Amino acid sequence: MRWPVLSAALLSAIASSSALSQTTPPVDPSAQPHKEWELTRRSSVDLAKRDGTIDDARILPYLQQLTDRLTNFAGIDSTQVRLTRSQSQYAAILPNRGLYISAGMLGRIEDEAELSGLIAHEFSHLALHGFCVLDPFRAPSPPQDLRDGERQATTLAVSTLKTAGYDPTSMLGLLSKLSYEHPAWSKAIASEDLLDLRAHLETEVMPPAGYRLDSSAFVQAHNALVSMRPKVVE
Repeated sequence: MRWPVLSAALLSAIASSSALSQTTPPVDPSAQPHKEWELTRRSSVDLAKRDGTIDDARILPYLQQLTDRLTNFAGIDSTQVRLTRSQSQYAAILPNRGLYISAGMLGRIEDEAELSGLIAHEFSHLALHGFCVLDPFRAPSPPQDLRDGERQATTLAVSTLKTAGYDPTSMLGLLSKLSYEHPAWSKAIASEDLLDLRAHLETEVMPPAGYRLDSSAFVQAHNALVSMRPKVVE
């Protein structure tokens, strides 16, 4: 029995039909890296409800104690910190003065100086802008506006950290890592801006040893988060 010879055009049509029948799975926005400028301006997204929160006695009291200390130096009112269950890396300060840090972000931070830098950076956004910078569900702000907002917040955070006794270069290092790991962030966190700030800091007197709330508190909180990571992912 001889099989009919199919033409190249027919084979191509069959292949195209097969490719079209394979639907691309939808992208889960919660799994994508985002930062405060990718949240809504008017706090219409409740991160605590969307991602869930972690209320662990080994983690949250430490985060709140550190946050309370930094509010005094940032010149803002008391702020409630919430640790969300999301493995996406983000931190946000919203108009209702709620500070949100994701489990993914806290897991990426290496020491208390970096964590203080992250918190001071968010406080600076609240002091300067009063809301998050960009709403991804509406028309995006021009990239230059993002960069200007981040540069202003980072500069103010440097001043806050110095007053609080932290070495602000840790914050610059953290922002550099995040910008490198997530190229979308580099549109706002420009490496040249961070280098300029670092060069300027080299001419100034840094805190003698750096403040530590408790040398073991960060390690304990970080280890507790790592130990519960399987539950966080679920």
